[in-house]
Amino acid sequence: MEMFTTMNLALHPISLAVCLILTSLSQGNDQAWVVYPGGDGAGKGKHLVFLSGDEEYRSEEALPMLARILSDRHGFKCTVLFAVNPKSGEIDPNNVASLPGSEAIGSADAIVMALRFRAWPAEAIERFSQAVTAGKPIIALRTSTHAFKYPKGSPYHKFNRFGEVVLGEEWVNHWGVHKKEATRGIIESSAKVDPIINGVSDIFGDTDVYEVYPPEDAKILLRGQVLSGMKSDSPPASYSKKRTNDGRSQDVNDPMMPIAWTRLVKNDAGSTNRVFCTTMGAATDLTCEDLRRLIVNAVFWGLEMEVPEKADVEIVGDFQPSAYGFDGFQRGVKPQDHAIEAMSKVGTLPLWLHKHERIALVGNSLAERMSLFGHFESLLHSRFPQQELVFRNFAWPCDAVDNRQRPSSYNAIDDPLEVFSPDTYLCFFGFNESFAGLEGEAAFRLAYEKYLDEMAKLYPRRSGAAPRFVLVSPIAWEPTGNSLWSNADQRNDQLRRYAAIVEEVAAERRLVFVDLLTPTETLFAAEPGMQYTINGCHLNEAGDREVGLILDQALFGSPASVKVGSQSFGELRDAINDKSWVHQQDYRMLNGWYVYGGRRTWDKETFPLEYAKIRAMAAVRDRRVWDIAQGKSPGPPDDSETGELYVPETRFGNPRQDYSEPEELKYLTPEESIATMRVPEGFEVQAFASERDFSELTKPVQLNFDNHGRLWVSCMPTYPQWKPGNPKPNDKLLILEDTDSDGRADNCTTFYDKLHCPTGFEFWNGGVLVTDQPRLLWLKDTDGDDRADVVVHLLDGWASDDTHHAIGAYEWSNGGLLHMLEGVSMHTAVESPWGPFRHQNTSGSYVFDPSTLKIRHFQTPGYGNPWCFVFDPWGQGIVGDGTTANQTWATLLSGAQFSGRRGVDLILDNQGMRPAVGNEFLFSRHLPDEVQGQFIYACVINMNGLPRFAIRDDGSGFQGERLMKSSRPDDLLVSTDKNFRPTDPQIGPDGALWFGDWCNALIGHMQYSQRDPSRDHIHGRIYRLVAKDHPLLEPITQAGMSEQELLEQLRSYEPRTRYRARRELRDRDTAKVISSVKKWTAQLDPSDSEYDRLRCESLWILQGHHSVDEVLLQEVFQSDSFQARAAATHLVADEREYLIDSFSMLQMQVLDEHPRVRLEAVRGLSFYPTLEAVEAVLTALDKPCDSDMKYVIQQTIGALEPVWTEPFQAGTFAVGRSHSREFLNEYLARQRPSLAAVEPLKVALDPDNSTLARNHAYDLLVNLAGNVDNGRAVFGRVCANCHQVGSSGYEFGPNLSDVGKRLDRREIIESIVEPSKKVDPKYVTTTILTADGLPMVGFVLKKTEDSITLALPEGVRKTFTNEDIDEVFETNQSSMPENLGSTIAPAEFLDVVEYLTTLK
Repeated sequence: MEMFTTMNLALHPISLAVCLILTSLSQGNDQAWVVYPGGDGAGKGKHLVFLSGDEEYRSEEALPMLARILSDRHGFKCTVLFAVNPKSGEIDPNNVASLPGSEAIGSADAIVMALRFRAWPAEAIERFSQAVTAGKPIIALRTSTHAFKYPKGSPYHKFNRFGEVVLGEEWVNHWGVHKKEATRGIIESSAKVDPIINGVSDIFGDTDVYEVYPPEDAKILLRGQVLSGMKSDSPPASYSKKRTNDGRSQDVNDPMMPIAWTRLVKNDAGSTNRVFCTTMGAATDLTCEDLRRLIVNAVFWGLEMEVPEKADVEIVGDFQPSAYGFDGFQRGVKPQDHAIEAMSKVGTLPLWLHKHERIALVGNSLAERMSLFGHFESLLHSRFPQQELVFRNFAWPCDAVDNRQRPSSYNAIDDPLEVFSPDTYLCFFGFNESFAGLEGEAAFRLAYEKYLDEMAKLYPRRSGAAPRFVLVSPIAWEPTGNSLWSNADQRNDQLRRYAAIVEEVAAERRLVFVDLLTPTETLFAAEPGMQYTINGCHLNEAGDREVGLILDQALFGSPASVKVGSQSFGELRDAINDKSWVHQQDYRMLNGWYVYGGRRTWDKETFPLEYAKIRAMAAVRDRRVWDIAQGKSPGPPDDSETGELYVPETRFGNPRQDYSEPEELKYLTPEESIATMRVPEGFEVQAFASERDFSELTKPVQLNFDNHGRLWVSCMPTYPQWKPGNPKPNDKLLILEDTDSDGRADNCTTFYDKLHCPTGFEFWNGGVLVTDQPRLLWLKDTDGDDRADVVVHLLDGWASDDTHHAIGAYEWSNGGLLHMLEGVSMHTAVESPWGPFRHQNTSGSYVFDPSTLKIRHFQTPGYGNPWCFVFDPWGQGIVGDGTTANQTWATLLSGAQFSGRRGVDLILDNQGMRPAVGNEFLFSRHLPDEVQGQFIYACVINMNGLPRFAIRDDGSGFQGERLMKSSRPDDLLVSTDKNFRPTDPQIGPDGALWFGDWCNALIGHMQYSQRDPSRDHIHGRIYRLVAKDHPLLEPITQAGMSEQELLEQLRSYEPRTRYRARRELRDRDTAKVISSVKKWTAQLDPSDSEYDRLRCESLWILQGHHSVDEVLLQEVFQSDSFQARAAATHLVADEREYLIDSFSMLQMQVLDEHPRVRLEAVRGLSFYPTLEAVEAVLTALDKPCDSDMKYVIQQTIGALEPVWTEPFQAGTFAVGRSHSREFLNEYLARQRPSLAAVEPLKVALDPDNSTLARNHAYDLLVNLAGNVDNGRAVFGRVCANCHQVGSSGYEFGPNLSDVGKRLDRREIIESIVEPSKKVDPKYVTTTILTADGLPMVGFVLKKTEDSITLALPEGVRKTFTNEDIDEVFETNQSSMPENLGSTIAPAEFLDVVEYLTTLK
């Protein structure tokens, strides 16, 4: 090894010049190397020198990381030397002649090197040579086999053979395919006990295997298995390759090339170098923990120290390796940027961010709402304009560390967070968890620890390294001054404890922690009232600005230099908010049930391309954000190169859709459509407005009348969802006016046009509540121009899995509770000031109190998608299904909820009518006497009209029937125009019946692709039904009326007038309303036939202000009218939090003489989980009970089961009350089978569970029995609208008359849970992909060996020969919702299965 002995040559003039430059550089402010001082540990007192310098594999990033580990974890002093640009002082691996600080080599105890083709100046190579001659251990990585490249004639030319002579190999060739075939390390069997292998088992690197042939004296430690791809789970490659050394061919992995070995090399000076060499070692390779451990072990071995059993190689500080490749090094980085003090060390601030660092926000609404306003991200880009940071917000409302509810099959296409692969997470947790109080603190701590472990494992950086976590505390609670809202002092006490836990978790894990609670508590206390939040806990725009500034300074150590209110900052923020909106359509894409979930049938090609386009659009906006931050003036985003989308063939004309489609794709004019409508004699339909009059009137879904008597309409042309590349959604709230009283709208004002699928709206607090999926907005016009200038994102997290199942059909109860309906298979997670509110899968109604922001939900068993809600004059609600049009008395369903709640008998026999979009009672002096009190709903498919029914009191409840004439339905309106889709009928201020027309040939969400080109986005109509010989009413309006005048409107005949008067009074000042109600009520005449109802009106008005007069309430309890007593009892249950002794009131009402009052009391008692409440409920059994009463008693007992089961079975409850004990025993006996079904049914219904788990669940369910008679009733209520048995029911889906003969018990269960798993061939769609690449979709009419004949859309039949066909596949999609099984109780599920097995 004489060639590497010291040469002692004089320095050349050029070398001397370089030396002087580098010496002066090192004496400046920026030292040209970095030193990690070491400390306690096995390596204390030892000095390691790291020599970096390669153009390709990022040794300038890898070696500082290894040095920090050996210093911080093991105590070695570590010096890292770099190739440096002498002018700028920046690291420049392309400068092969640079190694400032080489003096450190002289004191090295060992050398770690990662070099390629260096040609150092004389003093550096001399020092290196002396170290080698001295026998210093050498740990050599990757390209060190060809570390030097001096020109011929150089006195150091012989160093070019350093790899061959010392390490044991020189550069030969790439053995695996570069950048295409990664490496898996395989431990050599003879080396498994070698100490260098201690703790090493799983090595992977994304660099390829080198071709090497170490000498015989080398001990092979690892061989490199060439993989067929770039992932750790890629299979081994297998192909023949010719060796360079002898020209022979072999399989690329047989034998495998060595990738790590050791040698003991004796030099001429008599010293022996302990040499470890690996051809792995790119910075990206070193994200592998075991490869790092191998190298650390080699250092111990080289120094002849005891090798740890499992060395600690956890990365110290931040490590985000750049991808390898020539000229890919990070510009602008100086050696001292790698110093501990300069980096974002674990647990320390300020943060240090790499160029193009990928930053993600995760957590709750504090983070999620930053997408609305964008201040923090704008500050980030302003502070680091050249870093070109990639920032995404992945936070979801209601998220907690242990509960992050997502739609079913959310990751079926891909996981947006995994695709983004963040480097740094800003974690916002503790708010939702804090509502668990003291009892939840320990669980929160453990859950946060688990969350961090799981996230690190599931979502590593793109390099494979663990991501960096920054833990952020909750903000403080702002005092609101609202007595109906949470107490800020109490909430802040809880939040402080949970913030402290976040800080402790961060400290234990040496993570960065940011305290937002302390500075925001000071900020919020500066001025009284809400300045920075909308409700005490969720930031408004001003709050987002202040918290953004606090967070920015906390993370980076200095105040922001940018002026937040400047024009340039505003331009940057606009660009960021635009990008954030685009990104939301990715990670919170609407219509997940169809995009990636169980109804992903017609769009398997569509949405993967849409995801790709959205992400490309976000990247375009990243570039625009960077340009603005850098002071450039880019134009608007250009999405022209973001990818093409798939346009599916239309399914219009498919024979399977005959039941709902017109014969041809043609739209009648409003006049032509009216001509197809049949109405009773004396009525006529008038067109009020259409798309022909106002192009913005498209797809009206809900309508309402304001306090001026003007018609408002929500329109959603974007339905079913926004398409990438289109302008942002422009769904609207419109105000339509007839200013010249000619019966036609002549003025249309757009109140707001930035909505996304607004399925419902209602007036409140001088503004409008409206769905903007997935949010609930409150909009207000403050300057009188009829355009919203206040936009408050009131509550976020409403489910959008299916945009026509989302919260809609808004309706106020008489007492001021807003009912919003939601369908099946939805996942709502709303973050409210009262804690996280989560609900999933079952259909029902949300009951929302905007004055308190409290939410509850009640289930509508058996409903697929409720779209109807109306209250009768006494406040009794009727809720209707949009899927089946079933109608149910809401009181039966709206008690306390529990998982075993059963379905209930329906009010009406719908005779197969479906679906329904809105219901109404006909009370109007404009209409003829014979229709007064009739009940209608809008039917949009099988009759395209308004069937009508008579509903009457029946015992404790109601019963109704469809009106018939000569054995035929006597409907209010029937049309032969199949495009006519009536929506939301409502009596207007003029007494006419108003309704919208969705006007679409394609009706339904799952029957067609979401992007079916025949979906209409331009038509929409508003009609009204009038009595020709009856004058319209003079509209009664509310704007500008005094409280007394509004109270007088409660005497009006029309319930809708009272509805609007109550709504207006709820918006008025509480003190004035209370005073006016007291005065007005005192003046009521007891002899007035409406006396009892009017006193109820007083109670309802006061309920809307949570200020019920309990004296008046007690008086109404004594009313002659049972309807009034029932209404007052219902009010007590709903207002129980605000009454002094609501429980005693309900106890008393259980004894009322009328069954409806008793039923209301029993319902109310369901909200009191006490034995005393159960005892009161059971007293209702002492009087006659009809079916509705029995149902409510059973469901109340079910809700209260946790409090009575144990004492009852112990014999200490209901002692001596035989009737009660008999009832409870019967209840328990009925529940036992359903209890056994709860868990397996839950597993079976969840599509995200494995096939193995679901099959096991089916095995358990098969062995559980149900009740045939009960099953027959459930079938009639839930299934008969789509299935026929014998002569009963309707054959929309398969006839089930002999299903028990065709299917065994397990198949029946599967067909309910997974309706698309096995579809009747009659309902299977076949797609032929022709040889020309065209998809042809239809039903098979005939199939032979040589051809297939399809029934195609628009009545076309076509035969395809085998030569015409490239591919044939079937689409087995059922029209039955997958989660319909979750809308009925487990017991009912077993019952209906039992019934179906008997049908033979």
